[in-house]
Amino acid sequence: MMLNLKLRDEFLGSQMQGTAIALRRKDNTGAAQRTPDFILSITYPAADVQTALRAVSTDRSKRPIVLMGDRGRGKSHIMAVMHHAVESSTQVQKRANEWGNRLGAQPLSGLVLDGGFFAISEPVQGGFPHVCHGGLSLLEVAVPFIELPPSL
Repeated sequence: MMLNLKLRDEFLGSQMQGTAIALRRKDNTGAAQRTPDFILSITYPAADVQTALRAVSTDRSKRPIVLMGDRGRGKSHIMAVMHHAVESSTQVQKRANEWGNRLGAQPLSGLVLDGGFFAISEPVQGGFPHVCHGGLSLLEVAVPFIELPPSL
């Protein structure tokens, strides 16, 4: 079942230049800098997206999240969805619940996200060659948010 999505212009050509989704850009047009509606409007709730949303839900196992895959597999896109799920939980939860109801996907229709977190999603392309590979954000291979112990 489709969700009335259409391919963006950059995917309609014979070749795609550069990275399709950047978390942050100098001109403030990165996926983490725009509204949650932007990334959600171009997201299909594929299995990887559903898994990522469950990983930041109230049912999560509170373990580090590692996104792995070859270039072009959607890691930055998923990280942008996770960024907004952490920072704009109400909007993302509402959209996930709608997806779940429409697709008959119970994990999405019953998804509950915690609120009140601030997402830190900063790309470190090229700045730390021993920490990241292929221009991945440090947080794409770490944890999308950090929980501090109550004693701090």
